[in-house]
Amino acid sequence: MRLRENIKTAVTVLMLTSLVCLACRVFIFIPETRGLISMAEPIFLMAAILLGPFAGAFVGGVGYALADLLLGYPHYIVAALTIKAAVGFIVGKVCTIKSPLNKTLSLTLSLMFFIFFGFAGGMLYSGIAYLGYARALFLGESIMERGGLDVWSLYIPAWFWAVVSVILIFYALRLEFKQKRTYGWTSFSLLSGTLITIVGYFLYETFMLPYFFNVQVNSLANVPLNFGQIVLSATISVLLAEIVNLGKFRIEHFKIK
Repeated sequence: MRLRENIKTAVTVLMLTSLVCLACRVFIFIPETRGLISMAEPIFLMAAILLGPFAGAFVGGVGYALADLLLGYPHYIVAALTIKAAVGFIVGKVCTIKSPLNKTLSLTLSLMFFIFFGFAGGMLYSGIAYLGYARALFLGESIMERGGLDVWSLYIPAWFWAVVSVILIFYALRLEFKQKRTYGWTSFSLLSGTLITIVGYFLYETFMLPYFFNVQVNSLANVPLNFGQIVLSATISVLLAEIVNLGKFRIEHFKIK
């Protein structure tokens, strides 16, 4: 029985790792603010929330490393194997904490997270947006020049993020006061992952890329972009995890009957 569960877990981790790798090819880009969000990030963080630290580290580290290799960014492979793996481990580890969190602190962390979501969305992901798919591999920064993208345009108004943020805040308040669910440790884990991502990539792009790979990047300008991407992705990952958990509950409830 235990062997069967281990095999099932291993298959799930490998599938999510492959999905993260593939999802890195799908993104939304806002030219006006340079805001970019990859569809892989929510899947990666969801895996860490649901499967724990080691699975989260593997899915993030290996999934992004493979994507960086295939998309033509080999100079970011080390970042994936260290920073993404660390984020996955920390998020997964904190989410496994069983002790209850102080209710006031739990609510504060949850509200902070959803407020950050609305702020990041309104500041970085509003306006004319482009939904893109990288159909060509190994092109790196020259992918647009060499026609390796399929792109569709859409408009995302700033009020959209404000409305979603308010809905999420009321939803969190409702769950907290009914004591049905607390997002405290989950929010804390994702905020920790946000900090690791921002600091990790700032240091990597400042010291590693220019000196070891001869690649120049404006690491300071990327700080708000990294903040926006992971905050939006983390919020989506919480919703995805809720959907998965709800599906599990319904399956178990059906089995009991």
